[in-house]
Amino acid sequence: IRSITTDISNVDSLRKWAEVNNSLAQAEKSDPSQITKYVTNAIDALTQCAEISPSFPDVVQLLNLFFEHANHPDVFNSTAHACIERLHPKLLLQASPQLLIQLSHNTPAVATFVHDILFNLLCNHYHDLIFSIIVMKFSKNYRRARAADGLLKEFHEIMPQEYEEVELIRRALLKAAVTWSEKIL
Repeated sequence: IRSITTDISNVDSLRKWAEVNNSLAQAEKSDPSQITKYVTNAIDALTQCAEISPSFPDVVQLLNLFFEHANHPDVFNSTAHACIERLHPKLLLQASPQLLIQLSHNTPAVATFVHDILFNLLCNHYHDLIFSIIVMKFSKNYRRARAADGLLKEFHEIMPQEYEEVELIRRALLKAAVTWSEKIL
């Protein structure tokens, strides 16, 4: 307790604080306001960890916790813009598979939020993200595939030359990687 209260910049203490709050949120079943408080505390602590000492596991844990509880309006409203949007783009790009899956989140506000984050990442770092979105366009999950297709269409409108270059590279790679018999099948 002393290390948590005396040295707020200590990343290990923040991680412990997030873990304690996450455990309390899992244990609390009767009072939703308490769950919201615990989840918000955990997300805030993990966001501070990501700012002080960026690490992929912290971001993954933060996003898991956020998406698990994002359907609660209090959690979404207090953490989406204040915490998730503050994360460094490099960390969000590393966690892009997790974000892409959430394009089909059950809560429309969360799905829209994820779409906006991915679109901003796509516009600024398309070379890191675009092929994953193209693959997601062929997902068996209809909502996810439709959302990925919408992202690509928006990107095509904003950056048509880059989109055409990506499509050219994609077609050339497919031509080089797929044999005629595979293509016929």
